[in-house]
Formats: sequence, C-alpha cells, structure tokens
Amino acid sequence: MDGSIRELLILGRLGLTGRPPPPKTVTVIRWKPPQSGWYKVNVDGSAPYSPGHIFAGAIFRYSRGFFIAAFAKAVGW
Repeated sequence: MDGSIRELLILGRLGLTGRPPPPKTVTVIRWKPPQSGWYKVNVDGSAPYSPGHIFAGAIFRYSRGFFIAAFAKAVGW
C-alpha cells in the first residue's frame, strides 16, 4: 500500500487505521541471588512451533552469582 486515499478508505471500512500498533511494554527482570551458601538454578524452555521441536536450558549459579554450569538442549520433537 502506498497510502493513497482509496487505500485509506478501504482500511477504514475494515476497521483499520493504517497505523502501526503501539510498542509493547518492556519489563526489566533482574536475577536475584539465593541466600548465602545456596545454589540457584534458572530454567527456561520454548516450543516455537506447535507441534514441533521443544528446547530447554538451565544455568547454575552460586549465591554470589558465580557461574557453575549451564546447558541448552533440544529435548523433544
């Protein structure tokens, strides 16, 4: 579409404005350490296609934030 009057009228009949939607809100999330002497495991997964491949990952950290180990793996079809 080039923004002609005709195209804008068509968009109006369809209930569209021809403007992009407002940006999504971004929320900052920070890692919080566990109590002193403890370990923390953060895990996440995704299934980008349904049905389809499934992915998982984790990171292990000590209470002071030091990296211990991590993995990322395809865990399903």
